[in-house]
Amino acid sequence: RMIAAMHPAEIALLMESLPPAQREVVWNFVEPEIEGDVLVELSEDVRQGFIEGMDAEELLAAAENMELDDLADLVGDLPEAVSMQLVKSMDHQDRERLKTVLSFEHDTAGGLMNTDTVSVRADVTVEVVLRYLRMRGELPDKTDRLFVVDRNDQFHGTLALTRLLIEDPEKSVGDILDPLGSRIAPDTNAHDVAQLFQDRDLVSAAVVD
Repeated sequence: RMIAAMHPAEIALLMESLPPAQREVVWNFVEPEIEGDVLVELSEDVRQGFIEGMDAEELLAAAENMELDDLADLVGDLPEAVSMQLVKSMDHQDRERLKTVLSFEHDTAGGLMNTDTVSVRADVTVEVVLRYLRMRGELPDKTDRLFVVDRNDQFHGTLALTRLLIEDPEKSVGDILDPLGSRIAPDTNAHDVAQLFQDRDLVSAAVVD
């Protein structure tokens, strides 16, 4: 019960504080659906030890429910055959997103970015966006803005959810978006990214090339 109530990062910290034999005991109590999230929080040496003790089926199941940005941190440590099978099982959009994240250094904005975002077009109305959000049923964690892009996925600005709720439903997104938004170059160092968020009190930011 204690393990089930813990965050994956807390479980990883607990495991690393224990001798190897006791780590195995704790690992046996980790729910299968968060095994991947725990693995990615472990130090490289400890994580590799667990990966080597898991068969392909277990590894694929552990990676199945992971967020793409976390999966990008894990996929390089997986056996090549498992990595290939995992990528093959993804839809085209997720494959492209994973490829994009992997193209950046780990300690940069591009390597840290969360690809689970919601984007809309500037030429649609507020009413259309609200209907789209209701159809989705849920939003990614900590979403406070939507990203406005064109047909080629080029970033044009952001749209605050609070603004969306109070505007005339007939207005177009292009009329009410914030063209400046919060933009961070993908090669920005992780330390500088953290400082930007602290200085500007940012919640959402777009990583733009």
